[in-house]
This record gives sequence, structure tokens and C-alpha cells, in this order.
Amino acid sequence: MDEQEHPNTKKTDFWLCETITTTNRFGTLTEEVAEEASAKHVDNKPPPICISGVVNIKPLTDLLNLVAPDKYLVKALSNEQVRVQPTESSIYISIIKALMEKNMEFHTYKPRQDRSFRVVV
Repeated sequence: MDEQEHPNTKKTDFWLCETITTTNRFGTLTEEVAEEASAKHVDNKPPPICISGVVNIKPLTDLLNLVAPDKYLVKALSNEQVRVQPTESSIYISIIKALMEKNMEFHTYKPRQDRSFRVVV
């Protein structure tokens, strides 16, 4: 066999027939997916902030516009709750500080980069 072989060529010997040569034309996709996954790992988006007891959303949006103009998304939920999704980690911290200063009732999760992990051996 003097043919030049493709780098993703796979040869399989079957005992009932001759050798079959196959190629994977999508072989380069695995490299791109790995690069995208590592890029996403570096840029973690902050967790959402769930605020309770919001009867009128106008004062909340005024506060958010003062602290983080155009750096968040707001979604009104049922039972007088609102979910705020900051777009950047620095904005997440400033929104949390502003909500604490106003003594608002809210809950959130620890950002992924601040979480610790345990290993059991």
C-alpha cells in the first residue's frame, strides 16, 4: 500500500472479509469543543439573585440602574419574587452590597470560583 493515508484513518480486520478502511471527517471537531470548554471554564457567569417581597418593581429597577446600568437581566416570578441575573462578577458583588444596604430579603448561591470542593479517598 503506497497510498498516502489520512491522519484519522482507521483500519479494521474482520475474519470473514477483507480489511475495511474508514475515516472520521469530524475528527477535528473534538479539538474545537475542548478549546471552547476551557474558555467557558475561565469565564464563569455569576449566580442569579432571587429577591422576595417585591410588590412594586420600579424602586428595585431604579436601584439596579444606579448600581449596574445595563449589566443585568430581571425576571418577575410568582409570589412577589424577582430574579436578577448579573452579567459580570463585579456587578454581582455590587448588587449584593446594595441589596444588603437596603435590608432587602434575598438569596443567592456562592459563585462557582469561590466554592470549595472536598475529595474523599
